Amino acid sequence: MQVERGNYGDVSLDNQPILALFHLHGPMHDCDGHLQVILSDTASAEQRAAILAILSSDNQPKESIFSIFNCIAEHRHEPLVRPIDIEWDIANSAARIAAPGVIEARSVSLGGAAPASGDSSIGQGSATSSTNIAFEMSHCHAALSYFEFDNDRLRFSKTAF
Repeated sequence: MQVERGNYGDVSLDNQPILALFHLHGPMHDCDGHLQVILSDTASAEQRAAILAILSSDNQPKESIFSIFNCIAEHRHEPLVRPIDIEWDIANSAARIAAPGVIEARSVSLGGAAPASGDSSIGQGSATSSTNIAFEMSHCHAALSYFEFDNDRLRFSKTAF
């Protein structure tokens, strides 16, 4: 994800990219998942600490999306700090995410299929990861969307905010 505008307490998270990879060996309710976080090398120490606090569901209601992620990911790998490049165009179902030597992911349009709405789109994705959660996949479902998150809830938004 790419934070366009946000903060954690007094720490600005504006324009910070955040990558989080999950792997589940079985059903989500087994809570035996793995989490690998990749933080930007441009983030300050305070920004990195704030992002990790959010991802660990610090000071959030137990039903928040990050509390759920925290519950299902019992195994947390040491966060990686790398250059992160994110490009995306929701209207055309196109995206590229890269952290060199760690992960590369792309989404492309399904060939003329119109996006479902102006706030989200569906494309075809591919990704390769060489982290603690290593994988390679292609011709997979890819969904792009704007969303807003605060301590109360996750909301999908029609436009960038």
